Amino acid sequence: MHSDKLDNQVLTQLARAMDASSACVMVIGVPTGDVLYRNDAALQFYSDQRKVDCSSLTNKVANSAFDSVPNELTDAEITEYLFAWQTALEGGQMPSPSSGVTLSPAQFGSTLLAEHFSLGEQMVSGAQIGSVEAVINLGASCYKWGALSASPMYGEDGSVIANLIIWHDITAQKHKERVLQQAADYDPLTNVFSRQKIMSLAHRCVEHSKVSGSSIVCLMLDIDNFKSINDQYGHAVGDVVLQTFAATLSKNIRSSDVFGRIGGEEFLLIAPDTDLTEGVGFAEKLRQVIETMKISAVDVELKISTSIGVSLLDVNNEDDSLEDLMLSADQSLYRAKHLGRNRVCVSRAAIQSSAVAPIAMYN
Repeated sequence: MHSDKLDNQVLTQLARAMDASSACVMVIGVPTGDVLYRNDAALQFYSDQRKVDCSSLTNKVANSAFDSVPNELTDAEITEYLFAWQTALEGGQMPSPSSGVTLSPAQFGSTLLAEHFSLGEQMVSGAQIGSVEAVINLGASCYKWGALSASPMYGEDGSVIANLIIWHDITAQKHKERVLQQAADYDPLTNVFSRQKIMSLAHRCVEHSKVSGSSIVCLMLDIDNFKSINDQYGHAVGDVVLQTFAATLSKNIRSSDVFGRIGGEEFLLIAPDTDLTEGVGFAEKLRQVIETMKISAVDVELKISTSIGVSLLDVNNEDDSLEDLMLSADQSLYRAKHLGRNRVCVSRAAIQSSAVAPIAMYN
């Protein structure tokens, strides 16, 4: 084996051993990134760029069977992966990139999205890479998942002259996991976050608020007289009311807000970076939206209203928790019901911890 390149005989022997392998195998030169060898599985991996509709996986649970789940990644999956990769890098869980190495996507036709976070640089520099999962960009907005590893190949003088990269296509497996996760994360009736998911996200919001010192508002919303609607019109109409209520609120909240169903006709909304004045104004806006909408269901047209309890996280109180925040909002919701429904009530604790005059806010 020469010090500056792989001997043709070595590549020929490698091809004999790897051509029939089900794993994808590629050898790239170091530090050029030139592709010196790709087996049949790798060629097939890169050539299979079927265009499919991924909309069913973007915002809701896919109804298709696992074997018909799209082979292309959704934007949400890509974003989630890149965020996780960046977090891993910042946490020191990945080896740092070699200095002075620049990877050009044109050097081997297709490139890893992860190159932006050093994986591609590591491969071209000849680094040893343990088993990692990565999103692979096939071009033309087509992506796949791969479980890959890389091992350096050395020349006679002991220097790294190439990198042997082996990976398996795990796209279908990732989509199966995604479908199962979607099923756990979303309420099947209303298609908003499930109780389990919104509680998890709400805990993160509270933790972030305490670290950043930014205020956070909690809204507990309940459909007024929902039991009477079920009793009078039946559960089919009740389901439409829940779905319409959730869909209408989803259209009227901010992208930063966290909204989900916590059970029955009760919903939770967490509004990060929001003070009490903004939170109460926001709650009143939502109340008015619900009050003015009309619902048509099973030959029945009806109007509904909602009662809303509002609480504010006391960032100056280290002991203040999500549970405290929700309890306070729930107590305010109960008061709104007691005062006649279809109104917004604010917790006394929230008023006392803010600089806002309470008279105009506590109904």
